[in-house]
Order: sequence, then C-alpha cells, then structure tokens
Amino acid sequence: MKGKKETIYTFLFIILSKVLTYVMLLVLANFFIKDIYGEASFFMSIFSIIMFFTLLGIPTITVPWIIKKKDTHSVFYFLLFFNLILTIIGLIISIKYPMILPLIIMLPFLFIRGFARTFLRVKYKYHLLQFLNALYPFFAIIFLFILKEHQTLGILFSYSLSYILNSIFMFLPVKSEIFSLFKKFSLNLTTIKAYIKKGLIVSSISLSFLFLGWIDSTILGFLSTYKNVAQYNIAGPLSNIIAIIPSSLSFFLLTKSSELKDSKPILNSTLRVSFFLSFLIAITLNSFIFLITKIFFPKYIGIEFYFMILSIGLIFYSLYSLIYTNLTAQLKPEKALIPILSAAILNIILDIILIPKFNLTGITIATTLSHLLAFSLLSFKTKISRRFILILPLILLIPFSFYLKFYGLLLLPIAIFLMLILKITKKQDLLSILTTFKSILNK
Repeated sequence: MKGKKETIYTFLFIILSKVLTYVMLLVLANFFIKDIYGEASFFMSIFSIIMFFTLLGIPTITVPWIIKKKDTHSVFYFLLFFNLILTIIGLIISIKYPMILPLIIMLPFLFIRGFARTFLRVKYKYHLLQFLNALYPFFAIIFLFILKEHQTLGILFSYSLSYILNSIFMFLPVKSEIFSLFKKFSLNLTTIKAYIKKGLIVSSISLSFLFLGWIDSTILGFLSTYKNVAQYNIAGPLSNIIAIIPSSLSFFLLTKSSELKDSKPILNSTLRVSFFLSFLIAITLNSFIFLITKIFFPKYIGIEFYFMILSIGLIFYSLYSLIYTNLTAQLKPEKALIPILSAAILNIILDIILIPKFNLTGITIATTLSHLLAFSLLSFKTKISRRFILILPLILLIPFSFYLKFYGLLLLPIAIFLMLILKITKKQDLLSILTTFKSILNK
C-alpha cells in the first residue's frame, strides 16, 4: 500500500528529530539556569497558542481540502492577508514589548511553512517533511551556542531564527506548488466561510492538544515557579518519545483516509499498530528512565515519577489522536471538538486546583486524567471497537516497569502475549510491520 514505506522512513526521521531535540534540551539544561529556561518556555508557550489561530488549520485541514479538490486559492489568499495583518499588529506591539519581537518575525515564514508541509503530505512525501523538520533542532543548537550570553532573549532568537531557516528549506521542494497558488487570485466568501468554520474547530482542537501536552506549562508558570516550568519541560519532552508512533502513523492516515470513502478498516488497523508499539516503548522507557536522567539530565534528577505519569497519558493519546486524524481526513473535525475540548477544560480546571498544592505531581496527574477522558469520549462517540477498552488493565504494566527499573524489560513479552490474547493486536498487524521493514531493508 502506498505510504507504508514512507511511514517507516518518517518514523526514523522523527527519531532523528527527537535525538536532536534532546541534544537541544541538554544545551538548554546545562547552559541556562532553570529560571531563564523557564521564562523562555513561558513566552514560547503563549506564542504557540497564538500561532495555532494564525495558521487556522494549516496543514491539518488543508491536506484533505486539496485532496478533495476544494477551492484552495481563496483559502490561501484569505490566510495570507490574515497573517500579514497579524504580523503588522505584532510588530507594533513589540515596540512596547521587545521580548516578543523574535517570535513575531516568524509569522510570515510559518505561514509559508504550513503550506509547504501541506503539499509534502499531499504528495506522500511526509518522510522528506520529517527529515526537514529535524533541521529545526539542529539549527537551534547552533544558535543557542552563539547566543547563550543573551539569556532569555538568546533562547527566543534561537527559536525564531531556526524556524525561519527551517521554513526556507521546507519551501524549496514544493516551491512550484506554492507559486501556483499566487497565479489565480480568488476570494470566494462561501469557500472562506466554510474553511474558517473547519479551521477554527481544528485550531481549537489543536490548542486543546497543546494543553494536553506541554502548553499547560503556561498555567504552571502563573501558579508555580519557573524552576518547576523547566522541570516540566524536561519531563514532558522525554515522555513525548512515546508520541513518535502515533505522530508517524498520522502522516499516513491523514493522507490515505482523505482518499477513501470508508476509512474505518484502515483506522482500526492503524490504532492497533499504534497501541502495540507505543505501549512497548512506554514500558522500555520507564525501565530506563532513572538511568536516562542520571546520565543526560543530572540537574533534573527527581522528574522520573512525573515522566511515568505522563507516559500513561500518552498511551491514551496514541489512540484518540489517530481517531481525530481520521475525522479530519473526512473533513469532519467537529465530531472531535466536544470530546477533546472537554478534556482540555478538565485539564485546566485540575491544573488550577492541583498545582498550588501538589505542583508537578498535580499537573502531571491532571494531564493524564484529561488524556483518559479524551480517549473515552472520542472512542464512544465514534463507536470504535470496544476491544480497546481492554487496554485499561494493561496500563498497570507501565508503573510496574517503572518500579522494577531494568527488570521492567521482563514485562515486554508478557505485554505482547496479553495484547494478542485480548485481540488488541492481531497477528496480521505484526506481519504487516515486519513485511514493511523487510521491504525497506531489501531495497
């Protein structure tokens, strides 16, 4: 099937990107004090919220929009004018608040980058997309070394300049497709209205995902210390290694499901593969987390428990994020709005209640419970196989592996056996994974 090999390549390039990202985290953790890194993370988290509404669904909605041959020119010109206006407003505001200037100058580049990502995914070149994504942490590492004396502003400029360069490199492979959008000026109000509706839904859901991921560090910054923000921004990215699997599969699923009328069979098989691989990675990482922090993040020893809690939440994410991807591919993101938004609201409420008293324990528990709610609501709403409810007792293997440390690896064959017995994973799923890997190795 078209896209399977590209998905494996995407997975490998995401690993490359993650490795470079963790090198970047090492630089941040060792060259900047916790308060400086925490302050920069706070500014970047606020910018991320703004960015999702300026991009308005790019590339999540624009991929199925183009595949289904809808009016793209009207959408492009509307979003172009919208982003230019926001950039001008941002530049004016930066006169009074110069700290935001590095972030504002990114906006036009991120807009073009969004459409470049769209065309790469439409053309099944998401493996190239992910390779180019890996350039961001690479550039960031270089700029962090150069600008380390400038403290918070140095981090923000490193972030900005890296994304600008990344945007340029991402634009080059699809420059002809992007230039073609300029050739026909169109502003069809009916089309724009329809897109805005879908785009706002996707932006709201994307923002909810961010709160369920790491952006709730914004709330942590208000209710706790920058030191805790820094610790959370180490534990969070480390646990997000688990998200490599659903992230890789989402590239394939969004494009493939956009082409199909009945995407349920491919969704079910993708969910099984995602849970199988994500669960095994979670057990493995929890078995090694004490060694990982001791070697690579000695200043952050003590975050291991928070990592374990977050990794449980990411197992639920590995499933419901793909359900949402499938709905978006069918241009029905509104079906996911209430479940995911409800989870994000719960997360915010629990953050406000738990952070003042329990700090990092509170925010990690809030995040994991919210992931569970999102999975429960979305799986019932879309009537996916009830078999996935059986994952709940299996989740206990994750804290077991954490407390067993290296001996937690002994739980891997037990986990595989239970997944096959409970039919959460099927033999053909494993054969499909092996066949795809073999075809790549024999190429």
